[in-house]
Amino acid sequence: MTRLHPPLPRAIAAASLLVLATGFIGCSKDDVATQPPDSTPPDATSLRVDAVSDTSITLSWRAPGGDGMRGLADRYDLRYATTRFDEDTWALATSAKGLNRPSSAGSLERHRIAGLSPGLTYFFAIRSVDGNGNWSPMSGLINLSLPSTLDHPVLWTGDMIPGDGTISTAFVYRVRVLLRGEEPLDPPAVVVGGVARPMRRLDIPDIGSAHYEFSSFLDAGSYDYYFSYTDPEGRSARLPNPGTWAGPVVGTVETFIPDFVAVSPDTFAMGSPYPFSPLEERPRHTVILNRAFQVDRLEITNAQLCAALNWAHQRGMVDVLADTLVVTHDSGRRLLVTAPRRAVAPHGIRFAEETGFTPLPFRENWPATYVTWYGAVLYCNVRTLWEGGTPAYDLETWRYTNLRNDPYLTTGWRLPTEAEWEYVAQYNDARTYPFGNRMPEPGVDGNFAGAVGHCTTVGSYPGGANALGVRDLAGNVWEWCSDRYGPYPSSTVTNPLGPSGGDRRAARGGSWGSRTSELECYQRFSMRPDAGSDGLGFRCVRVMP
Repeated sequence: MTRLHPPLPRAIAAASLLVLATGFIGCSKDDVATQPPDSTPPDATSLRVDAVSDTSITLSWRAPGGDGMRGLADRYDLRYATTRFDEDTWALATSAKGLNRPSSAGSLERHRIAGLSPGLTYFFAIRSVDGNGNWSPMSGLINLSLPSTLDHPVLWTGDMIPGDGTISTAFVYRVRVLLRGEEPLDPPAVVVGGVARPMRRLDIPDIGSAHYEFSSFLDAGSYDYYFSYTDPEGRSARLPNPGTWAGPVVGTVETFIPDFVAVSPDTFAMGSPYPFSPLEERPRHTVILNRAFQVDRLEITNAQLCAALNWAHQRGMVDVLADTLVVTHDSGRRLLVTAPRRAVAPHGIRFAEETGFTPLPFRENWPATYVTWYGAVLYCNVRTLWEGGTPAYDLETWRYTNLRNDPYLTTGWRLPTEAEWEYVAQYNDARTYPFGNRMPEPGVDGNFAGAVGHCTTVGSYPGGANALGVRDLAGNVWEWCSDRYGPYPSSTVTNPLGPSGGDRRAARGGSWGSRTSELECYQRFSMRPDAGSDGLGFRCVRVMP
């Protein structure tokens, strides 16, 4: 928090100015504290195309400051080349001449580069430096094919994400057509592996360009691509010109099928055995579970959740807002936050109209994250409907579908109660950790304590399995439970339902970032049911008939 100081009285302010002008009164040079050197670089900025001819381009950008967006930068370095470049190869690109000194932060700046070759593709980027030699990060690299003649169309900022992936990956191609007085009548095409694919126009407000996109799955193999556009007069543009751009390389992937194990009923002690444990983990009390049930051996994966969401989306059960927020169609309940379309993100799922919900490449078998309690419940119901069963939840009231609102009387897939989860974790010898009583070893017993730094493929640590072979009960992601979060009872309880009220839902098991002290079978956590994170997922259970 920044502390706000009151203004100095005029007399004190004047004296301060005198001190600054003449040196510190009563101090020698050696007594004056040395100010730390300025190490804050200017902010990065973004380039736009303002005008194009067959031999020149005018670019514009917003001026950064000398320190972030404050003050003045000292100078710009605008560079261009006919091949891609980055900060490591910056010096190999040509430096634009005649740039003006930077204006105040936020000012609109422009520069024209002339003497370019008609029809050729160029790449452009800019950096700025302050008076102390602190360089800004490089702007995003833009690309553009100059027109062959003045009246030819212009394609720019063509790209493809992700660079590589699998047959489950949705590859997204985007390009812009520079508007020069007329709206394009026909869309451009992206030619992938020699096959032309028409692109669709995006509803992006931009008075200077029309934005287009194509998204698709690809078979395994190696591809190249380029963009092509022909205007109504038959004049064409190509990006890149000449040649093609490499990518993607598409590999195969084997996604997991849900696998579950049977759990016999029994009586066990629930909660911490230690009197100094947090109140929410006490008192230790006796729980009787008298219904056998099945529990997923592994956490639900991104690929599995995608399949359920696509099924629900096709039937009008869910909507997607702004490409990233998934909600129920009827009530608007938050179900999932997906990855932004164009950004690198920790999310595991991305959405596009053409391809639906798809896992990010090489994250197909990571646990599904950023899923809310409501999203996990929706998956349980869809999975049950796939199997021809009766769903456990009413998606209007978010209660169980039986009159007593009792999870143990349902037959469909659902989230485990806290009692079921802890019983499975310590099965069947009251162990401290799911894998036994030894101290947890990160990277051996599971993905926790920053061993990897993010989620990993479910089931990657067989040494951390419990006595039933259930994996990832300690680490990888916390797991939603059905119960509301609240205090424990002090007496014996049969088939506990959890608190009847409360605005948070319980979660168990620890995540990839959890300390080893958060992995005991009795550890508890809670979140609002409409929240999600990169360390929170789920698995399912169902009562055996």
